Amino acid sequence: MVLTPWPNRVRDGKWDDGGTSRTLAITEPKLHNASHGLLRFTAYEVSHTDAEAVLRATIVPQTGYPYLIETSATYTLTPDGIEVTHTLTNRSVSSAPVALGTHPFVTIGDVDPHDLVLRVPAETAFVTDERMLPTGTRPVDSALRDGVRLGR
Repeated sequence: MVLTPWPNRVRDGKWDDGGTSRTLAITEPKLHNASHGLLRFTAYEVSHTDAEAVLRATIVPQTGYPYLIETSATYTLTPDGIEVTHTLTNRSVSSAPVALGTHPFVTIGDVDPHDLVLRVPAETAFVTDERMLPTGTRPVDSALRDGVRLGR
């Protein structure tokens, strides 16, 4: 899942857009947050070759986010794994604030995901509160950089 124009969650859906107060739709009612951006329930246009898949979707102006953004995610097979390239193009009249994150669901064919090893070259991770909102950061356990079996 591609998380844009904001990753994670927005407390009570409220944010400051360069001095303009905006309120996003609450998409996580249990915790009263706007969650995971605006592509969560959007259909993607998919094209592919044997070595690459491209997913395209458009963020249309809506409650709390009045911008038009074209997005694409390109997944390319490489000798070392998968390379992912995200492109965001602002088609709005004015500048549009955006951020991007991903929420991976790791599968490879019919291989049990518990048998896969994930390596992430991150240095820090977010610390969250009871509403899953970020409150700070902490160093990442080095095991994640070395590789963690998903089924551990």
